[in-house]
Amino acid sequence: MLDAFVSGAYASRAEFLEAAEWGEVWRYDAGLYWPIFDFCREAGVPMLALNCDRALVTRVGKEGWDAIPIDERDGLTPAKPALPAYRDYLTRIAGPPGRPSDPATTDRFVRAQQTWDRAFAQNIARALDRPEPPLVVGIIGRGHLEYGYGTPYQLADLGVKKVSVLLPTDADFDPTRDPGIADAIFRLPASLDA
Repeated sequence: MLDAFVSGAYASRAEFLEAAEWGEVWRYDAGLYWPIFDFCREAGVPMLALNCDRALVTRVGKEGWDAIPIDERDGLTPAKPALPAYRDYLTRIAGPPGRPSDPATTDRFVRAQQTWDRAFAQNIARALDRPEPPLVVGIIGRGHLEYGYGTPYQLADLGVKKVSVLLPTDADFDPTRDPGIADAIFRLPASLDA
């Protein structure tokens, strides 16, 4: 579907969204992505879906990786176990503000997050596995990238070492306050209307 979008095969954005089952599969506001999609179509830049089946993520979160039969893993290999710092980072995200997080909830969240991390990493690694590998720019949520814990960590496990993380911010950012969050930070306006 992404190839068809880039080639101009869809008569409208609505037709693409319907064909891609955007509302069921992705669920995020498509308007956030149109500038990227339009750029790729206008420049003829191929796009690659990095995600895996959402049902797999949910299932791994609930049941654990080992409970999933190999033929139901969407072609993924198990994620390298999370670093303790990543577990702590995800615990802060998953837990209720100001209260201790339930360990079972945290474990489910970490397993689910790592399934996405691994899917993104494996799909990037596959794109790079050719005689003249292309430059791959992954548009990935920052929770999978900050501090190199998520997808970059899984990429390293797959032998992809040349990785840079570029994160947006809409506020003044003091890199000495939070060193290591990314390789570079770029500034965006708080609103696209600004």
